[in-house]
Amino acid sequence: MRRSILFLLTTPLLFISHSMAVVTHEFGHSFMAWMLGIKSNPLIITWGDTSALNILTLFQIGERVDYARAIGGGHNLAAALTAATGPFFVNGGLYAYFRINARLRSKSQHPGLRLMYFWLLFMNLANLYDYVPIRTFSPTGDIANICAALHISPWRIYIFIFPIVIEGIMNFYKYQIPGLCADLGLDPFDRKFLLLVSSFLMFGYYGSVGFRAIDPVSNFLAGSSILSLPFVIILYWSRSMTSRDHPHQILGSANG
Repeated sequence: MRRSILFLLTTPLLFISHSMAVVTHEFGHSFMAWMLGIKSNPLIITWGDTSALNILTLFQIGERVDYARAIGGGHNLAAALTAATGPFFVNGGLYAYFRINARLRSKSQHPGLRLMYFWLLFMNLANLYDYVPIRTFSPTGDIANICAALHISPWRIYIFIFPIVIEGIMNFYKYQIPGLCADLGLDPFDRKFLLLVSSFLMFGYYGSVGFRAIDPVSNFLAGSSILSLPFVIILYWSRSMTSRDHPHQILGSANG
């Protein structure tokens, strides 16, 4: 019964949590631009076409902020803060929120809500990952706009943010998956299911975003992400079967 519920809930929750992470990301950009005076209407964003692929993935969505005009007009700080809002303030902030609260509220949550917390945490972390490291060196996108506005090298962002993202990914595999399984009483099959789904999404789907960039560095990082997928699965496969972390240990790490 638990397994049936997990399978039934996971697919719609994946799309819902992905959409929430992406839409809040773009509106975060838009509202920050509006508050800083470089956009007139924060509710206007680009949604893209009505193809099934775009409806499911929202890959055509955009904040519709003219960064070149803002920078050209001397609004460099406003442009930098606007570009940083999506990945760092919105996705980074939501990831921190769900990382702290998923375990604190786990005992009083409905299993479906607990699973929703888990996927929201994952999707916001994955949105960080597809910027740092995957598209840090792309000549277009949020990181490029930050660097253009502040006249800094993308290496500065990479060196500062990359260790945070890696720690988040390690925490996810070491504590978040076992924590969810402990809270819901899931068996080894369910652990492997969560391991496979989250790994293919993180290193396959989100990692492959770098192939959409025009620079060879992003392409290389995307390829490296996909190639790392089997190694991650092998590394955590046996742990997903046998892990029995103490809840207090998981909670302490999640808050640390």
